[in-house]
Amino acid sequence: MTAPLLAVRDLCVSLRGDSAAPVVDDLSFEVARGEKLAIVGESGCGKSVTSLAIMRLLPPGLAQTGGAVLFEGQDLALLDGRSMRAVRGGRIGMVFQEPMTSLNPSMRVGEQIAEVLRVHDGASRAVAWRRAVELLDHVRIADPARVAGDYPHALSGGQRQRVVIAAAIACRPALLIADEPTTALDVTIQAQVMDLLSGLQRALGSAVVLITHNLGLVAQVADRVMVMYAGRKVEEATVATLFTSPRHPYTQGLLGATPNPGQPRGPGPVLRAIPGLVPSVQTRTAGCAFAPRCPQAEPNCLVAAPALTATPAGGLVACHVAARA
Repeated sequence: MTAPLLAVRDLCVSLRGDSAAPVVDDLSFEVARGEKLAIVGESGCGKSVTSLAIMRLLPPGLAQTGGAVLFEGQDLALLDGRSMRAVRGGRIGMVFQEPMTSLNPSMRVGEQIAEVLRVHDGASRAVAWRRAVELLDHVRIADPARVAGDYPHALSGGQRQRVVIAAAIACRPALLIADEPTTALDVTIQAQVMDLLSGLQRALGSAVVLITHNLGLVAQVADRVMVMYAGRKVEEATVATLFTSPRHPYTQGLLGATPNPGQPRGPGPVLRAIPGLVPSVQTRTAGCAFAPRCPQAEPNCLVAAPALTATPAGGLVACHVAARA
């Protein structure tokens, strides 16, 4: 059996100094070479924290308190700073959630892409600049030579996102992590960006981890889906299985709250909202974190956290009710 490109094992990320308050709790998953995995869930479920833990870019208030992140067989936590910087941006590229905050406002965008090539490929300034212009053309930016000389504030949101993608793919990474790559973009630009990412993934042969709350995007681009809630994995399945036979009540709720233009309108509401909010780290209890919002909750759900169990379709689900079905 071929080893996975990325293997996250029992990952725990906690508030610094308080390992009893995990933001990400006992999370495990794998990504094969060339595979597209989507991680979905509401804001506050731990999706972005998971991506930052993989990249070893956790903010000062958080720390990895357990588990391992294995990339190409290496435990990234054991690498020194220089070795990790070679992986980050070289073998793993990342498209951050908000390009205006991930781009340096005082540097021309071409310089920011060229810097990646100089650091990781040892390219000269002239070669790196020429390649940066080529990358801007590759991500379908019109007049790339002119745009390379612009500062981020002079570009539209869609152009800035394309610049971030160009920087992320500059060294042809084996793994590309895209954290909410279409946030704050209008629907037309969203479709263009996702089409671009899919085309680049095929051209590069990279694996992709797509972090999103947009299930419409997931249906278009992913091979497999992992659903997170309150820092834990609650369901994992292929895209086809998840959309046709969701097992976890939370997954069912997410799909029920997703617009479906092809669905005939009945007498009830078009969309079904999930009541309540994702619990904060400090208010999570020993039982199933979704139980207070779950229409199928039983007394046992409030006191015992469900374990992940295999489903008939080959996926995983963490739900007392679904496990018996």
